[in-house]
Amino acid sequence: MLIYLKEHGIRLCIASTGDRDHVFSVLEETGIINFFDTINCGRPDKIEMLSEIVGNEDRSSFLMVGDMKKDYEAARANGIVSVGACYGYCVRELTDFDFYIDTPPDLLEIMKRDE
Repeated sequence: MLIYLKEHGIRLCIASTGDRDHVFSVLEETGIINFFDTINCGRPDKIEMLSEIVGNEDRSSFLMVGDMKKDYEAARANGIVSVGACYGYCVRELTDFDFYIDTPPDLLEIMKRDE
């Protein structure tokens, strides 16, 4: 999925409240670190991290994929569509994402909604 997204010119970013060393270690060990254009992590305020990533760009061109409450709250605070990854910790009945996906390829259908 990451290969497909990068081949199609999609900018991939991470906004994680996880420890910086841990996030980078996992990305390096799994061999996916080079897929990401921006890695913003290690701070408690996900809303602020996401705001820094988006900057002055058109928010309609962004999707926030996550599995926790802080993910859709950060997306909503930044005017970004949120997508709940139900193959992670996300439970539809306990969250308020704009969309939900059960597998990573399901994201493509959401991305096509504005085409």
